[in-house]
Amino acid sequence: MAEKSAGFRPDSGSETSCAPAAQCELAKVYRALGHPARLAIIETLASRNAACCGEIVDRMPLAQSTVSQHLQVLKETGLLTCETMGRNCRYYLNTEMLSKAAVASEDFFNRVSEQHSACRKAGACPDEALNNTENKNDPREKAVE
Repeated sequence: MAEKSAGFRPDSGSETSCAPAAQCELAKVYRALGHPARLAIIETLASRNAACCGEIVDRMPLAQSTVSQHLQVLKETGLLTCETMGRNCRYYLNTEMLSKAAVASEDFFNRVSEQHSACRKAGACPDEALNNTENKNDPREKAVE
C-alpha cells in the first residue's frame, strides 16, 4: 500500500509535503510528461535545434492556445528553455534537465526493483503468500527467481 512506503505522506497532494526531495522533483517531471501532447512536443524539439510555437503547432493537431499551455508546463518544469526574440519565443530542449530526469528515473526503478527482490528473497513481502498461490504457474514469476 502506498501509504506505508518510505517517505510517503498522506497529504502529498501539495508539493510542500513531498519527501524526499528527489521524489518530488521526479514527480514534477512525470506530471509534465504525463500528457501525450507534451511528449510529442519533446520529440518535435528533439528532431530540431529549436522551434517557435507556430512551428510546433504546424506539426500537431492542436490549437495554438493549447500548444502554448503545454509549452508553459514544460517550461515551468525546466524541461524546455525559451529565448524571447521580439514577439516570438524560440523553445529549446533543456538536455541537462532531461538527462537528470533520465538518471533519476533509472535510479528510482532500480531501487524499487532491488527493494522488491530483497523483500521476496527474505520472504518478507506482506502479500508473498497470496502471490505464491495466485502465480504458481505464471512463467513471469519463474524469471524473477
